[in-house]
Amino acid sequence: MSEESKPSYPILKRQIGLLAVLLIGLGTVIGGDYFIVDPFIIAETGPSVYLAYAIAGIIMALVALCYSELMAMWPEAGGEFVYITRAFGTFVGWLVASVYWLAWLIVIGVNGIVIGDYMNMFFPWLPVPRWVWSELATIILGYVCYRGISLTSWVQGALAIGLVLAFLAYMGVGFAHFNPANLSPFFVGGWTGFWGAVAFATLFYVGFDCAPQLAEEMKLPKRKIALTALIIVFGVGILLVGTNAAAVVSAPYDDIVALTEKEWALPYLLKPWIGDLGVALITIPAGLLGALTTALGCYIVASRLMFAFARAGRLPKMFAHIHPKYSSPDYAALFVLAVGVIATWIRELLVWVAIDVIIMLFTYIMVALSLIMLRVKHPDYERPYKCPGYPVTPLLVIGLCGYLLYHFYNIAPLEAWLLVIGWAIIMTIIYFIYGKPKE
Repeated sequence: MSEESKPSYPILKRQIGLLAVLLIGLGTVIGGDYFIVDPFIIAETGPSVYLAYAIAGIIMALVALCYSELMAMWPEAGGEFVYITRAFGTFVGWLVASVYWLAWLIVIGVNGIVIGDYMNMFFPWLPVPRWVWSELATIILGYVCYRGISLTSWVQGALAIGLVLAFLAYMGVGFAHFNPANLSPFFVGGWTGFWGAVAFATLFYVGFDCAPQLAEEMKLPKRKIALTALIIVFGVGILLVGTNAAAVVSAPYDDIVALTEKEWALPYLLKPWIGDLGVALITIPAGLLGALTTALGCYIVASRLMFAFARAGRLPKMFAHIHPKYSSPDYAALFVLAVGVIATWIRELLVWVAIDVIIMLFTYIMVALSLIMLRVKHPDYERPYKCPGYPVTPLLVIGLCGYLLYHFYNIAPLEAWLLVIGWAIIMTIIYFIYGKPKE
């Protein structure tokens, strides 16, 4: 297919505006697993954790700037799959994007587990097993995604507003009990621990990636589409840096580390000042809403990726079907729903989180490389928005994400690396069994 020809494949309807995209992105980024994993990040680096999150935010902003040029050039579902395929060909595009797809499928399962646990904490008097809450939420959210982006954006928007208010309340309580003595020693884990924490912190910015997947459905000029990912990163950065700063200024480092023995550590930091009821009214809803919004956002991304795979001929054509009423990739959404239901039974949260960090950092490197390659291959192609600071910006992304991967190697479980490699091998086999489609 030539660059100039009009596509002959199914196209998703443009029906969401800027506010909807930003609320979807904000809700997708902050997951319920944040309150579980964040104390382990604090344990790695101590009070300097908020600086680690700030640096991670700067790195993610640079990544978003690389995305901005590519999103404006090709505002299509599939995002990374489209860019990397155009830059490096069908096999590389498929391999990277299909591994990237795994990360989003995993997060659906992780947050399904989190929802079940939070519901048991929030309503302990109800004789409902955790798995029932997990499966019920996973099915309902998957059905919302199936019903189309219009309904999804309303649901996600309402949940995201509640999530932001809960995070602001957490920050308010934490800063109200500021104790400067809690900031010493500032760097606990040394240089390796700090950069390992930065690598982990990038996970909680993941979700701005929903913007490239939704670009095809945005009712926005291309230049505005280009900026959506960057705006999401900026908004999330304020919440993440703020909540971490509130945590470390209000509690001694040793107390935070001691709480990592609890599965839900971060909420308990506020207990001395607001009691069990206060914790329930602020932090548990934040975790629950975060899990709901992230799971729903992951359904959006995973179904659009699968739709793009099928539309390009990498998967059966049925997954490129669009619902005649809801304008959603309906069969892809149902497949992702089924995977989500299964994934909630695999309770390996820290391993899954590590897998996501590995995959996301590698994908960001490939997106930056794609930006450089496409500048070389198509120097005269229309670019409604150009990445500021090129070529320094993509080179910084490649160097910084590679550096974080190197440091993350020291703290990531071996199982995470093996599972990523195993999935890549499976996807390679599928590619050659299914057959390379004609360009």
